[in-house]
Amino acid sequence: MLLLHLFSLVTVIGADSSTCTGRITSLLTNGGFEDTNLRDMPRGMTTGDNYQIPGWTCQKLKGQCDECGDIDSAYAPYDYDTCIIHAMPRGPFGSFDSGDGSKFLILHGRVGVTQTVDDLKAGEEYIFSFKAAERNGYGNGEVFRLIVDGKVIEKSRNVPVAFTDYSYTFTAASSGSAEIELLNVSPHIAAGDGHTIFVDAVSLELSVDCGEGAACHTAIDGSGYTCKCDGRGYVGHDAANEKAKCVDVTTLGADDALKGKVGVLQEEMTAVEDGVKRLMEDGAGVKSSIEIASADILTLQTFQTATENATKATQDDVESLKNQLADANSKIQKLADSVNTLIASNTAMATDLVAALTGAKASVPPVDKEPEPDVAFAPEIIGQAGGINLKLQQGRHASVNGEMLLTADEVSSLIKAAIENALSSVGAAIQ
Repeated sequence: MLLLHLFSLVTVIGADSSTCTGRITSLLTNGGFEDTNLRDMPRGMTTGDNYQIPGWTCQKLKGQCDECGDIDSAYAPYDYDTCIIHAMPRGPFGSFDSGDGSKFLILHGRVGVTQTVDDLKAGEEYIFSFKAAERNGYGNGEVFRLIVDGKVIEKSRNVPVAFTDYSYTFTAASSGSAEIELLNVSPHIAAGDGHTIFVDAVSLELSVDCGEGAACHTAIDGSGYTCKCDGRGYVGHDAANEKAKCVDVTTLGADDALKGKVGVLQEEMTAVEDGVKRLMEDGAGVKSSIEIASADILTLQTFQTATENATKATQDDVESLKNQLADANSKIQKLADSVNTLIASNTAMATDLVAALTGAKASVPPVDKEPEPDVAFAPEIIGQAGGINLKLQQGRHASVNGEMLLTADEVSSLIKAAIENALSSVGAAIQ
């Protein structure tokens, strides 16, 4: 019972035998359409008319279409017939999700995509698979057609609203290459829109033949496959990425058959032990990774807290600077007002000063009255070298042509008095 339980455990852990292909990666280029650059278009899509989809050729189904057969030969494609790459969940086609990446192909109207694959093994069987869905709300007339090397593999197949898996097989030609065409052959409807098919997760894989009595088990991580002799009545050793050599137990003697089964079970037990050991090692690694991740998270949280505190301090500093700047601006405004007041005051003062200077008049005080003439005093005129000296009565002045001559002191006193009178007049005008 223990051996049977362990054998079952190996089957569960080892792989899923429901479907099996001999691939590590798909033989197609850009089968998930993730390599298409949308050029950051706001609607999340780009059309094949103005931008080629890497790995694929977009074609409109127009004129004579021999491989289409039932499509009208006179059909003239509409402008909306195009191949589109849609980025989930943006764009006008809703939030469809195929479960494979973030982008998928849209065959909008009567169009199709083509890709040629080389380096196939002639005569070997290959599996072509993809996911497809129709555009919701536009009827249920969406139909696709699959053609390989000009041969119709699927002539007409409706697709549902939800993404659904489709798989088809074909045998590689002797040339070792295959031209694959996936077409939207839906009946066209009113101009302005058309039946639309969504496509994603397109792949081409080598079909696996594990040999008689063996079944194919794809590795959990998708890296290769294992052929197991788990067919009823067969015994043999597992084979990685190749056919298993299974033996029909009915062709063996009882002892050999038992020996073979025990040997296989021992191998399975060893595989289980190795698997459990790896799981334990992986568990220890996961635990260590969790601890490291926890420490990193704690560090990030600490950093985040420090950053938030620093940000708050910076915000406080910025707010303080704003207040200081506002106060400085207020003081500058007051200073500007004071300067403007002084300028206005000086302007007014200058105006008054100009008016005062313009209107001010200087007055010359009168000369002191001369004393009465002394009849007993005899004036004298004495000649000197280069001039004459007049000897007059004290306080009296000489005259020339009736005009009195003043002494230097008298002239100085008169000028000083005139200036003082003028300044006094200006001061009185600007007060």
